[in-house]
Amino acid sequence: MFSSALPLLLLCSCWGLLGSASGAATVDEVYRDVVAVVSPDQADLNEDVVRALFSKLEDRVQCGTVPCTKCDLAGSVHQLLNGHNHEHRSGENAVSVSQFGAFASGAIMYLSSPNVACAAIAEGLWFDKTEEFLHNVVHHEHRADLGHAHDYIDTHGLEAVFAELKLHYASLPNEVCVTPTDVMVEVNVFSEFEEVEVGVALGRLLYHALLGSCFTA
Repeated sequence: MFSSALPLLLLCSCWGLLGSASGAATVDEVYRDVVAVVSPDQADLNEDVVRALFSKLEDRVQCGTVPCTKCDLAGSVHQLLNGHNHEHRSGENAVSVSQFGAFASGAIMYLSSPNVACAAIAEGLWFDKTEEFLHNVVHHEHRADLGHAHDYIDTHGLEAVFAELKLHYASLPNEVCVTPTDVMVEVNVFSEFEEVEVGVALGRLLYHALLGSCFTA
C-alpha cells in the first residue's frame, strides 16, 4: 500500500513546487529577502534595520578619487515615503511592505548617483529625483507608448538601471556577477519584454547590492 501511494505523493509535491514558482515574485517576498540579508533576526525594515541597510550601501559607492558626499540617508527615508508631502513625523523612517517599492527605488537611485541623491535630500527632493531616475530608465524605446507611468519594468529597463550603476557602484571582491536577465529570472520573469513591478525588480537588485554582487551586462 505504501509503495503505490509514494508516486502519487511525489507527483503532488511536484505540482506544489510548480505552482509556487509560477507568476512573478511579490513585493512581500523581495522585502523579506532584503530584511534577511541586513538583519536576519528582524521581521521588517524598522528604523534600526534601515540605518544598517544604508550603512552597507554607503560602502558600495565610490566617487572617483574623492569620497562620495555623506548625508543622513536613513533619517531622510520619509522623503521617499511621503512623496510631495514633506512633513516628517516620528517613526516614519521605518518601511512597510506597501512602501518598499518607493524605498527600493530611492536606494538604487542613491547607488547610481550618491552625490545627486545627497544634494536632493538636502533640498527635500529625494522623491522627485527618484521619480526622475525611474522615468529615465523605464521610458526606453520599448516602452514609449506608456506615457508617464513607471510602475512596471522589463529586462530592457533593468539594463538601463545597470548602465546607471556603472559609474559609482562598487562590488565586493570575488562576489558572484549577475546580469539583468539573472535578476529578472530570480523574480520569475523569463521574457525580455515581460514586465514586473518596479519595486520587485529594484528590490531584488537592492538585495544583490547589499550582498556586494557584481553587476554586468
